[in-house]
Amino acid sequence: MVGYIEKHIGRRMAERRKVLGLGQAVVAQCLGVSRQQIYKYESGIRRLSAAELVNIARTLKVSVGYLFEGLPDSMAGDRRHALIDAVSALPEELIDSHLALVRVTAARIQNVAFDGRPHAEAGGAA
Repeated sequence: MVGYIEKHIGRRMAERRKVLGLGQAVVAQCLGVSRQQIYKYESGIRRLSAAELVNIARTLKVSVGYLFEGLPDSMAGDRRHALIDAVSALPEELIDSHLALVRVTAARIQNVAFDGRPHAEAGGAA
């Protein structure tokens, strides 16, 4: 039985398809499925696999996370997924600097040096 999440994903899929000006038949052809299958996805009648979600997101030129946007946090997963989506959208030249920032921040929160040693051993203040 499909539920709220499937219906939500289907609505998000239909909204995005319409923004792009695409018909169900065009999206179906891109995905290699029937128009009826797209109708079932968009109506929330059929549960989507992870691979199908990735292919749909690529076809609609959005992240997989976009399809889940608007769900309560307890249903859509934690904010880590949003962070991953945000980082994956960064230009390649910015990824290393942002990764370093996240690592340093996480290390400070955990009270360890960047190299994994406690701050006192690394010569830093706790």
